[in-house]
Amino acid sequence: MNLLIVSFDRRSAENIPIVTYDNVMGGILAERLFIEKGCRKSAFLYAEFGGTHLLQGDY
Repeated sequence: MNLLIVSFDRRSAENIPIVTYDNVMGGILAERLFIEKGCRKSAFLYAEFGGTHLLQGDY
């Protein structure tokens, strides 16, 4: 049996390819797009252990 295995965001073994993502760059690119499209008020909602948080700002 010939199987291709790819790991997502976790290193399983040295010989298994891994796919990761950059949340910070994704947020930067999304905010740039919103500004380009005319959005002038933004909010950032995130959750962590212990609660949910909302950050708002005018940019």
